[in-house]
Amino acid sequence: MNQRIATMDHWGPEEMQERSDGMVDTATNKIWVMPSTTFVPVEKEFDSCALDDEDFDLKGRDIIKYTIRI
Repeated sequence: MNQRIATMDHWGPEEMQERSDGMVDTATNKIWVMPSTTFVPVEKEFDSCALDDEDFDLKGRDIIKYTIRI
């Protein structure tokens, strides 16, 4: 990987960027190839309850939506 640098006459920002792009290409397309998949995670349905519902425990939960009925 570094032998190419030793043969170069000039080493500046453009050459560094070119080397970086080449290393990224090698890493992502040859060493750690990402598998292709059609997997789509299932969307979670959220629980709902009324505030007067005594059997529903809200401890340790986050409220993501509420509705006020007048």
